[in-house]
Amino acid sequence: MTEIEYFLCMTTSNSEEEVKRIKNIVLTKRLAACINVIRDVESTYHCRGEIKQEIEFIMLFKTKKYLLEKLKREVLVVHSYDIPEFIVLPITDGGLHYFNWIDREVLSEHEVND
Repeated sequence: MTEIEYFLCMTTSNSEEEVKRIKNIVLTKRLAACINVIRDVESTYHCRGEIKQEIEFIMLFKTKKYLLEKLKREVLVVHSYDIPEFIVLPITDGGLHYFNWIDREVLSEHEVND
């Protein structure tokens, strides 16, 4: 079985400024090749015994396995939520040209280990 190399990570925020800050940090450090932002997502959730609802942004990061921990750390350090969401999903199939593009745009494994 082939080891999965590519991943889609997700977090949410209710602040456009926070989204911009996270995008700038992650892309400047080349921890993801691409970040998609989906606006105006209605989130309903349990919090401290109540059901809450708010409008959020979803951020989707395309990255590689060896960058996951660094990406998670950078996002969670900046995030304002008490319990921020950070979910990692494996990408099990996709276009070879797209994967090659991700390889070129993120830090190389050699750069991470230096």
